[in-house]
Amino acid sequence: MILLAGVLCSCLQRREEDKLNLVLKDMERLVERKDSQGLLTYLSEDYLDFEDNNKQSTAEMLEEYFRRYRAIVVHMLGRRINLTASDQAEVQLEVSLSSGAAEAMRRLFSSYGECYRFHLDFSLRGKNWLIKGASWEHLPRENLLPESLELLEKILGSN
Repeated sequence: MILLAGVLCSCLQRREEDKLNLVLKDMERLVERKDSQGLLTYLSEDYLDFEDNNKQSTAEMLEEYFRRYRAIVVHMLGRRINLTASDQAEVQLEVSLSSGAAEAMRRLFSSYGECYRFHLDFSLRGKNWLIKGASWEHLPRENLLPESLELLEKILGSN
């Protein structure tokens, strides 16, 4: 009976991790489309980041960021998902971001763009995983997770 409960718990955890991965993939697509309204649907109403930006100020920040770049290319790299409770999760995600022009240069000169590590606190609200808190930091390439470096090498090698 204990074994069955353990297997069931593991399957439920995997299913929630899969849902979170789908959220992250959709957010990647929304950033590349510069769809701030779509991105905001993934922020909880009580969202607050490490710089005290709430949902409204984050909307303004996104609009400003999207205005600055003609195109944005996102490469999701390594990620670590930790379900801390049945309705709470912490996600560490590393990404490489570049503008459309920088992406063309990346392909020519094997440059990797700007790398960031995001720490995202998710809460399950109904059936939806929403971000209730976030922080991020710019990372030099040598500080990336090993799995991020491996993915980045694949991206650079695919040219």
